Amino acid sequence: MRIYVSADMEGIAGITSRELQLVPEGREFAEARLLLTEEVNAAIRGAYDAGATYVLVNDSHGHMNNILPDRLDPRAELSQGYPKPLYMMEGISGEFDAVFFVGYHAAIGTADGILNHSYNSRGIYNVRVGGKLMSESMLNGRVAGHYGVPVALVTGDAATIRQTQADAPGVHGAVVKWSYNRGSARFISPERAREVIAKAAADAVRSASAGGAHGMLMAERIPVRWEIDWVYTVMADMACLVPGVKRVADRSIEFESPDYLVGFKQFQAVTMLSYLV
Repeated sequence: MRIYVSADMEGIAGITSRELQLVPEGREFAEARLLLTEEVNAAIRGAYDAGATYVLVNDSHGHMNNILPDRLDPRAELSQGYPKPLYMMEGISGEFDAVFFVGYHAAIGTADGILNHSYNSRGIYNVRVGGKLMSESMLNGRVAGHYGVPVALVTGDAATIRQTQADAPGVHGAVVKWSYNRGSARFISPERAREVIAKAAADAVRSASAGGAHGMLMAERIPVRWEIDWVYTVMADMACLVPGVKRVADRSIEFESPDYLVGFKQFQAVTMLSYLV
């Protein structure tokens, strides 16, 4: 049983502030890196306890050098650095049996989602695929689905688990906090969060091994229609530099892709361009 782990930071127990904890200049960033690493370790431990034979962890937050390599469970391999062609899903392939999303957060605009956003927190107002509003777990899960790999586990706040399970029934969830709004939440202790995640990870692997319920996320139709509403009109200007992208409103663009993976790469391209303004 080969497990792929994509690890973000906003959904980690004890993390509530972008300025203090999620950026390298934040005075609590070092502590936040340790919190992240230990929740990832909990997922790895649970996976191996239930029979996993290989785990690859993709550091998926910001510039993707957050997990502490010398504190990571030595049984796992780690992918770090920026940029990566598939960003939060770099390294995924059909050789994996299940995907874990650790430390994930809710979609942009989710009232009870701590630090909610969808890829670019300063630029993307909405992103839709096939007319459906997307969170990062939904966007990334469909990359796994392109390769025929189900999402078995998601960890984070209650809103994140709710959204992911509504999109893909059968995904195991580990709730480690409950958000009041975008800037505040209550959470269980980091030690307790690791216990909850380890158990959920083991349950997810056992379920996947037994052929039980899982979360296969697939694009609903081919070709795939992508729509993005930007915060600023100039971001739509930049996106339209990419061939095939069409402006449909002052700050909105759309494009079609022959399959989901091609569209996801195009989505990455326009999102990267939006960071330039």
